[in-house]
Amino acid sequence: MSDDAKILTIEGDLDYQAVSKMDKVMDQIRLPQSGPLVIDLRNVLYMNSSGLALLLRLRQRAKTPVILANLSERIRSLFQIYRIEEDFFTFIEDRTLKPSPVYVESR
Repeated sequence: MSDDAKILTIEGDLDYQAVSKMDKVMDQIRLPQSGPLVIDLRNVLYMNSSGLALLLRLRQRAKTPVILANLSERIRSLFQIYRIEEDFFTFIEDRTLKPSPVYVESR
């Protein structure tokens, strides 16, 4: 992982209720001007289309590549069902990621 990557860690469920609370926080997150935005989802246990929409909005705002890290098989399959894969995000497994000061919990 590059040294200039910004790592955003999200925990909990990404459903309609959680995403509606997180939208205001996400709008205030300062996205990187260089280097990738890495979104670590290792502790996201459930995601529906609202969570996908949140991630797509973050990708749309980002001026740099967006990497989704540490998705469970269940959540990864959601990207496959909606056919939102490599065209939109890069997917990696990296359990050594350390969160940046930005930390978002949806619970």
